[in-house]
Amino acid sequence: MSDIEVLSEGGFEDMMNEVHEAMGLSTSINDGLPTFSHDVLRLEIHGPQENHLSVIDVPGIFKTTTPGLTTKSDIVLVRDMVLNYMRNPRSIMLAVVPANVDIATQEIIEIARELDPDGQRTLRILTKPDLVDEGAEDKIIELVERKPETQGLGWVVVKNLGQKDLQDKSKIRDIEEDKFRNSPPWSRLSKENYGIEALGLRLQALLASNVRREFPKVRSEVSKRLKECKKALESLGDERESPEQQGRYLLEVVSKFQRITENALRTNYGSQDSFDEYPSLRLATLVANRNAQFSEEISTQGHVYCFKAHDHDDDLENDPKISVTSTPSSVNSQVGEDDYEEKEAYDELNSLPSRKIEVCHDIEDILHDGVQIEHSKAQGILPWIENLYLESRGFELGTFSSSLLSTVMK
Repeated sequence: MSDIEVLSEGGFEDMMNEVHEAMGLSTSINDGLPTFSHDVLRLEIHGPQENHLSVIDVPGIFKTTTPGLTTKSDIVLVRDMVLNYMRNPRSIMLAVVPANVDIATQEIIEIARELDPDGQRTLRILTKPDLVDEGAEDKIIELVERKPETQGLGWVVVKNLGQKDLQDKSKIRDIEEDKFRNSPPWSRLSKENYGIEALGLRLQALLASNVRREFPKVRSEVSKRLKECKKALESLGDERESPEQQGRYLLEVVSKFQRITENALRTNYGSQDSFDEYPSLRLATLVANRNAQFSEEISTQGHVYCFKAHDHDDDLENDPKISVTSTPSSVNSQVGEDDYEEKEAYDELNSLPSRKIEVCHDIEDILHDGVQIEHSKAQGILPWIENLYLESRGFELGTFSSSLLSTVMK
């Protein structure tokens, strides 16, 4: 950062040399340093007579490299830099074009037209009017004086000092510009379309209009970002350098956790946005749904054998809760890799998992392992009870031992 009280030619040159060194930019051909940079040089000029404007001067788009000075990567860098500023809907584009070239061939005009079809934020500037071929002045004047409705904000002609004039210390820019306008045929240009003063006035009016139009949007965005920053700052918590501050912070975390738990158990889901962001926090609802699912599975799959035998194979096949698939023969014999895959497919088809959700690794060590519960067998319970009775009966006459009940319920 450099503080210069008077912006003289020599002081400005020295400052730019410091800038090139600080930004690592090239100062001569073949010095191996880049010509362009993404870094921004900010030059603030203060004074009672200065206009209240912020102007961003970006390099001109070019398509041909200069050996030892620019490269193909510079072409891409400059183009991306220019487009980045032009795409900003709040920016005012100053499309600068030399008056002595064919305007239709200038890419910057076409890009500005694509990004700003209505031309409401594009002000076109013609420079070097003194280099226009003799006889072509009328076309330039006609273009500039055309009604703004047909070309957005229109054109402004600006004449700067040439290289020869810059070496002549007696030449004063604004005076030379006025002299040129007073010479025919440029005297036909209206005052609001010619000169640096006219450009400044139009920019001020355009900037004021742009600010009035965009200020509500800016205010809304600032408020939104301020709210986000405050929320992020609050999420960091209070300063906690001392043990007392750390203790208060931990107590606050525990209190928040307790409030979330209480609201989750009371189904007070509207109290915090976290219940919408993370549905898994809705504990009461999850427990109620799991209880209903458990009740359904116990009533349909809580027994090994069906209490009523099915007489038709079609009924068995149509009931997904009854196991009718034959067990693979490889299960009870030596099996290979294909047999294991067959068994896994059989288990998945004829059983249901006891674990319905993914295990949380933090509590995995205190949970029982999940198991696959086989579907109820379709052959009915009466043959099984009869077989169990025959294998468990004693010397009873006309009845059975009460101990058989515990065996049945095992």
